[in-house]
Amino acid sequence: MVTSITTREVVQELNQYLQGIYMGVDAFEKYVDKTKSEEIKGALSEIHSTYKRHAGLITNRISELGGEPITKVSLVGKLSEIYEDIKELTVNTDLELLEKAYDACKTGFIMGQKFLNESKNLDHSSYQLIKELVHDSEECATRISGLFELVINKH
Repeated sequence: MVTSITTREVVQELNQYLQGIYMGVDAFEKYVDKTKSEEIKGALSEIHSTYKRHAGLITNRISELGGEPITKVSLVGKLSEIYEDIKELTVNTDLELLEKAYDACKTGFIMGQKFLNESKNLDHSSYQLIKELVHDSEECATRISGLFELVINKH
């Protein structure tokens, strides 16, 4: 039996994905504020901008479909952010900060891949868009891994 995907279902899926992007935006905003190195701050700011751009692209796609995009992280997402904030209280060096940022990018990549693999309610255009954004997340993680050498060589 073949069933068609409704626009409402696609919008729900996209809003779910948007939740994760907003968490990334919030996380990288904190990382940018916390680093002491101008070079790392610049790189993390670019990644923060990438995630903000991703949020804009998903928001636009939802609007194109006639849906209402979410505008902030849900309560569950906020609780998760608070938990991460508590864990980050002990982050004191740029190396520790980069480890957190790398983990955040890898989580975004892994969760994005999982989302693509498990999502049953995406149209082709939305699927392709998310696939591109997941690839960007992987590139962000690669960029951060290159910064580790910079920090290690300074010590």
